[in-house]
Amino acid sequence: MQEPTAVDWFAAALSSALGLIGRLMYLSEERRQPISLSLLWELPTAIAMGLIGRGVGEYLRLDGFLLFTMSIVAGYMGPRVISWAVQIYANRVAGK
Repeated sequence: MQEPTAVDWFAAALSSALGLIGRLMYLSEERRQPISLSLLWELPTAIAMGLIGRGVGEYLRLDGFLLFTMSIVAGYMGPRVISWAVQIYANRVAGK
């Protein structure tokens, strides 16, 4: 396994920031103030969703803009939808 380069670290930070943007979009639809103390609880979720989105994009072999778009989509969808999608996929693989 290769050591991460500065570009890899920058891409991870950018994906985290894009996950935060996606999470802010979600919060604005919930009729709550997007910038409030509740955002502190959303920060770890947004960062994780951005990184998960990047990983999914790399798994799907997306490149360029689409790779970073996956971070925004994952941040917007959040952990519940991601968990639901993984469960559906696992059930299809298992033949249920």
